[in-house]
Parts: sequence; structure tokens; C-alpha cells
Amino acid sequence: MKNINEFAVRLWKEHAQTLREMVEKLKQEDLDKRVHPETATAGYFLLHLLEVEQYFFAKAFGVRGRIGGSTFGKAPNHSPKISLQAMLDEIAWQAEAYVKPLSEISDDAWEEKIELPFGTFSRLKIFSKTLNHSAHHCGQIAQAVKHGV
Repeated sequence: MKNINEFAVRLWKEHAQTLREMVEKLKQEDLDKRVHPETATAGYFLLHLLEVEQYFFAKAFGVRGRIGGSTFGKAPNHSPKISLQAMLDEIAWQAEAYVKPLSEISDDAWEEKIELPFGTFSRLKIFSKTLNHSAHHCGQIAQAVKHGV
């Protein structure tokens, strides 16, 4: 690896593009689908993954997000009305907003520890958790859209 920043930026851009491409295939009505009546909607999972990405980037890189944590601590069946276009706009904003902090952080700063409510992690680990968390919820969205009601 030439440099961790270059890799992180490339990985982030690939992630954002993959997420955008998935969401662009959705229809507004897909956001109301659920795998089971007691689970959250695809729209909830999409909003939640974007909120968590913003939370992690705020904590690890100091970039404030544009949406709050409306899904944090809510029951899985809490499903606010979600606009598909608003989600696409948020994905586009995040895709650009996080490139600068990823490209400018020093190599040593990647290893600095950040305290979160559920543990203390390096910035690199938080970045990894961000991508893993989002991939997990992308799978839930796909299942809700494909098999949901």
C-alpha cells in the first residue's frame, strides 16, 4: 500500500459508489418494505446506516453530518417516512464530504484512540466499523426489498 490515506479515499469512494448504485435501483415504495411485520423498513435501515456513517465520521474525523441520529435507540419497528431523493442527496454529500479528512489525516493519527459509547477504538478501526456496519444494513435493505411485504 502506497499510503493509507490514498487507500482509505479509494475505499471510501468505492463504498459510496456501490451504495449509490444500490439506492438508485430502489423505488420510493421499496423503502416501506419489511422482511417481517416486526422489523424495520428498508428506508429505516438506509437512514440508519447514513446516520451511523455521519456519527462515526464526526467522532473520528471531526466532520459534522447533516442529519441527526433519529434512528438511534429506537425500536426496530420505528420507521419514519423516508424520501428516496433525500437519501440519494445525502449519499452524494457524504461521498464528497469525507474525502478531505481521509486524505489529510497523518499516518500516526490513524492509530489514535477515540472513545465511543461502546468502546475505545483507533480511527482506522472506526473507519472499518463504518464500512462493515453499512454493508450489514445494505444486506438487510436488499432482503427487505426482495422478500419483504
